[in-house]
Amino acid sequence: MEIGDPERPTPRDVASLRAVGPADLVPLALELAAARRRAAGRFDAAAVLWCDRPALEQASGTAAARHKAVRFASLRAQRVLDLCCGMGGDAIELSATAGCEVLAVDADEARCAMAALNAPDIAVRVGDVAALEPDGTAFHLDPARRDRGGRRRWRLDEFSPGLPVVDRWVRSGAPGAVKLGPGADLGGLPWSDRTEVEVLGDRRGLRQAIVWCGAMARAPGRRTASRVDLGVSTTGSPDVLPPGRMAPDAFVIVPDAALERAELVAGLAAEQVLEPFGHGLGLLTAAEPVRGPWFESFAVLAELPLRTRALRAWLAAHDAGTVEVKSRGGAADANALQRELHGSGAVGYVVFALRHGERRFALVTTRAATSA
Repeated sequence: MEIGDPERPTPRDVASLRAVGPADLVPLALELAAARRRAAGRFDAAAVLWCDRPALEQASGTAAARHKAVRFASLRAQRVLDLCCGMGGDAIELSATAGCEVLAVDADEARCAMAALNAPDIAVRVGDVAALEPDGTAFHLDPARRDRGGRRRWRLDEFSPGLPVVDRWVRSGAPGAVKLGPGADLGGLPWSDRTEVEVLGDRRGLRQAIVWCGAMARAPGRRTASRVDLGVSTTGSPDVLPPGRMAPDAFVIVPDAALERAELVAGLAAEQVLEPFGHGLGLLTAAEPVRGPWFESFAVLAELPLRTRALRAWLAAHDAGTVEVKSRGGAADANALQRELHGSGAVGYVVFALRHGERRFALVTTRAATSA
């Protein structure tokens, strides 16, 4: 049965659902339909997933789960424990891509029921992960990062299970992975000398961070950035960009979000002879556009005061249509400014709203055709 928008059902939608099933199941059916719609683009089998919105928000999408499963496959692990399995996003790929025997464990009965339906070839058990002891079996641990009210938690000691449990698994020596949110304090992790931290991203932005443990850590003490949609990775030692010039060259260069989050921009920029632009903006500049997956290049057309009237005048004089705004340094509300600058012309522009100390300014640019 097709309904318009399951998150905003019409009376007709509700009546149609009640005509084919019990009234008390209608809210659940709408929630499932809404979750499946949100899953589209992240999960290959979105149309048949069993999930709800909270489970979906923590689950690994297909590309990220498959990326991790490939590393488990390289270990030739026969069995993997998927701890705090949720709706089974990772278990699906551990079984299908890595070819492992998977035991999925979660304290939530509803999540276990979802995992069993989404990955019918795996064993699922309701249980307290905190009560399990490492025995050398490969593992994937995904501690809950939201409280009962749905609010995000970023610190390890606020996760469930908490830091003592995660620490026990990491230090056990077993090959494994601990999944974290991409906003976790990567520099504050207590195992930096023995683990590899990988940040996963795609064209939409950051997806998750992974702490690889034991034999799964290919580069202990280092970090990796990966674009799971492009199948590319780079590994190095974290570093921060030094202060850069305030006057941009012909092109402003924007690092990929995963590269930036993993703090690998400085090393890769030095290899490609890219100069930092500004201080704390996370931007680079160069005389030529940069090719490759890790940087996007923008040709600088004008530098203007960050004032709406001045920007609108320049854009109107240059046939502006769609205008995208990127704000750095807290210079502006990007969405609000974007709405104000949108024009009726034929040319698309990208405006960088920037702050350096007390100075606020804008760069009007276009995407370079050679950016990958």
